[in-house]
Formats: sequence, structure tokens, C-alpha cells
Amino acid sequence: MKKLVSGALIALMLSASSFAFADTDINNQAIDINSLGYGQSTENAVFDTEKIPYKEFSPTTTEDSDSISALASTAPHWTAHSDVSTLGVGSSYSESWTDSSKSKRKNIDHLGARSVVYLNQGYVGTDSDHKYNDSQARSVIDSKSGIFGDVEVYGYHAFDHTGYTSWFPDTYGD
Repeated sequence: MKKLVSGALIALMLSASSFAFADTDINNQAIDINSLGYGQSTENAVFDTEKIPYKEFSPTTTEDSDSISALASTAPHWTAHSDVSTLGVGSSYSESWTDSSKSKRKNIDHLGARSVVYLNQGYVGTDSDHKYNDSQARSVIDSKSGIFGDVEVYGYHAFDHTGYTSWFPDTYGD
């Protein structure tokens, strides 16, 4: 079952968790670090909000022409996915690979995965995982529904690596 989640609700859920895209400065004013692309400007970020279970992305380089050929030869390939197991466990994965064959993982500066799980349209919980200089982040929530009930998971992912376009995809599993 698909759900319509308002932008305000998503913003509230994101700001209330450890995977928040907001932080506060010394004056307690909210700073939207999502707009900074984890160190890169938003002109070098791709926001993909289509709610599907699995996505792949090969980032482009953001450096000057002299550095592009060296970066292009080592460009990572990223995958984001969310699913619900037959026992009602919702999970989201962010993974970085050396290329589209996905045969070997590649560490990047930062990646994160956040899961928000619903059971029968009621909120169950949120889990998040951030990794730095790693190749996989995973968040998991057990809805404790067993095989009964309608479980949904909304995944929010972040990928950031110096010299490449940042990627912020959303995924959905049921």
C-alpha cells in the first residue's frame, strides 16, 4: 500500500532523528545541512524522491578538467534500496561499489541509510546508520507484526564523496 506523506511530516521525521538533515548553530538557529550536500553545494547534488524499492546511480565528477580523467577512472557506483521481509522487518541499505558490476565495494567519504517503518498505516519507528570512509550503511526496524499486517518502509539515503556529485535518493518498500 502506498502512502502520501506530506513534506512537513517528512521534515519533522528527519529533524527528530539521529539521521537528521538539520543541526543547530550557536544561536540555536536551524542549519539545513541537506542544502549543503554534506560538504558540496546543491548544484553538485542530485535529489531523487521517486518512491521505488531499488535505485542505482553513477556520480559525475565536479572537479576541473585536469582532474576529471583521473576521477572518472575511479568513479564509484552507488545503490540504494528498501524492503520488508516476510516477517515484517523493514530495512534500507546504502552501498558503494567500484563500478556497475557491483563485484567489489568502494569506500566513500560518507554514506547513510535511514528507515521509517509503518504497520497498518501507524508509525512503528525509525532507525539510521551513518558511515564515514566505508562502503555500506544499513538501517533496520522490526515492526513486530510477524506475517500479519501491512508493513511499509520509507528509506532515505545519502552518498557524498569528494570530487563527485552527491546523491540523496528516497526508496520505498512494502
